[in-house]
Amino acid sequence: MTSKPFNVLTKELVFLKNKSSTQTIRIERLDPSVLGIRASHNLPECFTLTPSQVVTRLPYEYEVYYDSSKSDGLTIPENMHIKFTEKIFMAEDLIDGVTIRVRIAEKKTKLESLECKLCLLQFTDEKEDLIPRILTTCGHTICQSCVNKLKPQPSRYVSNHEVQCPFDRKSTALPPDGMLPKNFTVIEMLREHEEMEILEKLTATKLCEDPDVPCFENSKHEATCYCTLCKAEFCEGCFEITHASKIFSSHKAIPIDQKPVVLPNCARVVTNQDNLKEIIKNLKSTERKFQLKIETAQTCGESYRKDTKLYTDKVESIKRYFEAKKEEALKKLDNYLESEREKLEVEREEIEHGLGLVTEVRRDIEKVLKRKNNLYDVEEIMEKGNALCSLEAGSGTLIVPFSRISLPDDMSTESLPIITFSGSPSTDPANVERESVVREVLARVTDRRAIKATRKYSQRK
Repeated sequence: MTSKPFNVLTKELVFLKNKSSTQTIRIERLDPSVLGIRASHNLPECFTLTPSQVVTRLPYEYEVYYDSSKSDGLTIPENMHIKFTEKIFMAEDLIDGVTIRVRIAEKKTKLESLECKLCLLQFTDEKEDLIPRILTTCGHTICQSCVNKLKPQPSRYVSNHEVQCPFDRKSTALPPDGMLPKNFTVIEMLREHEEMEILEKLTATKLCEDPDVPCFENSKHEATCYCTLCKAEFCEGCFEITHASKIFSSHKAIPIDQKPVVLPNCARVVTNQDNLKEIIKNLKSTERKFQLKIETAQTCGESYRKDTKLYTDKVESIKRYFEAKKEEALKKLDNYLESEREKLEVEREEIEHGLGLVTEVRRDIEKVLKRKNNLYDVEEIMEKGNALCSLEAGSGTLIVPFSRISLPDDMSTESLPIITFSGSPSTDPANVERESVVREVLARVTDRRAIKATRKYSQRK
């Protein structure tokens, strides 16, 4: 089919976000062979289409209900639509589709109230097809183009001198010239809206104390366009105000940088103009270099932020370094403690050995005194006892608790403490000499005992 067998009078449905409402879609059958209309859509759950799919009875109408209470939290498709196609019975193919848009608006704008509700085009008195016309019977307003579409085809049953309203189905008789009256209220509102737009543009224009190109109407406005007929520069707002009347409406504005230059017939002027253009070109190149430097500095500055990967990697590297240092220091501490503990254990065994000698001699002397039978021969045991009286306990290794040791935190080898006390047997010469004498005496006494024991053993033999 080369032409559509039906026409959808509504081109777009607009629903207010916070207001539940119902809108009707009317479909005009252009071909009597059309037996039904099928609808398909991508509307979310907050919309209800009635009927949901096929309409087979005239008039072809669909109702779209929007429930604002269900729209919260829903994902609204960017391009909502309803597609209408001819349903050919005894076949499943859909032929010749017409699509209308559906959207949700935050609030109703003034322009929407100045649109034709059928074709959704804005009214205007400058185009014949878009002039607002009043259906005098019901008071609804539609554009001239939609009026022409609603006129029925002449037949012996239907008069072509009346139009049926698409909203309430009331008929309005056409005047003899076929032109319904204009809606001058809407036209006046359109003009006020245009004036308000111009005023908003004018008030939005910033004031400049020293504009590069001053506006012809206001020297504190920056000119943005040039009127080719007025031969003057204007800002956008001033141009629209001064050219709002029909006599100036044919004037053409071009961007200010396209303003033609009228040069005198002088070679010097041409040369100067070329030189200035070259300077501007070089200055732009210099500006670009500065901008690149600024961008480089900004990029480098961003690299010093704490939320970058480089910073995080460096922090982890520092942590690993000091973790290794910590493990090394702890290992040195463990080795130092083990070494000192072993030294003190050896010293303890040495002291216990000395204690055993002293105790043994003390008991031998006590036995002599108790037995009282060998008091005439005690030189040897006296010499031994006197020697042990001056014996110092241990080998001279320092015995001090760990709480009195001050160790460096890094456990560096060169900083480990070497603790000595004045008067220690290991450093006092007198004590060293005394210890040497005692050991010699003990050695002689031991040798004598061994000789006597040998003699007694020989006598028994």
